[in-house]
Amino acid sequence: RRLVSRVDSEPDNEQVSNPNGKLDIEYAQGGTGDCWLIAGLKAISEKDGGKKILESLLQVDNQKRTVTVKFPNVDKSYTISFDEISQSTHLASGDGDIRAIEIAVDRYKKEMAYQTFSNNSGDNISDNSSDGIEGFQDDFDINSDSTTFLFDLILGSSSELEDVDMTTWTPPDSNVPMIMAIDDDNENISALDTESNETIQLDTHHAYIFDSADEENIYLIDPREKGNKRIVAKREYFTDVAVSFDIGINPSNV
Repeated sequence: RRLVSRVDSEPDNEQVSNPNGKLDIEYAQGGTGDCWLIAGLKAISEKDGGKKILESLLQVDNQKRTVTVKFPNVDKSYTISFDEISQSTHLASGDGDIRAIEIAVDRYKKEMAYQTFSNNSGDNISDNSSDGIEGFQDDFDINSDSTTFLFDLILGSSSELEDVDMTTWTPPDSNVPMIMAIDDDNENISALDTESNETIQLDTHHAYIFDSADEENIYLIDPREKGNKRIVAKREYFTDVAVSFDIGINPSNV
């Protein structure tokens, strides 16, 4: 199951910070359809022990003006220049360390996709080749995927829940990062934006960070917004609506 590209019509292209190895600046999804990725990073960072795990991926060299992003679970690392980070204005705005991780995940996805294509076709392909890769096209960039890909990469494990009844469901562990998506084409689920106090419509096939729930409401965070502004949706609105989850593991146990 992949989440489709959901981006702002006018993405925030403000200058990002130079990486410093810390997630200390608010950030939001940019003009790339990687809601699954930015939502996943936010979901991890908001849990106890999660920010420490993400910051441990980063090694900054201010003299060389580079940051190396390491993914120890797959024994991969990617070195990215400060210039590439600042020039990648289609990616997340705000914290340059998040944009560095975003670029590194994109490189890893391409690397794995090229390998998969080559193994299936028996041919090698260049970075610019598009011949014969239709079946693997979604794997070549970060514009669509499941957040389980990110949870596996960073936390080492993930799971999925499908067709969840949100009128009664309760998360088993409050410190587990979870991404929620509305699977069907129901465009009529309204929610309250707690900052503007306005009613909004939830998007289908878009990654929302599942923050918490009580008896009447569920509380979500949209990766397209900076900070942790919550969206409140009444449980009753989800009657007969198919909802699915990508679920990581407790960062404190990693």
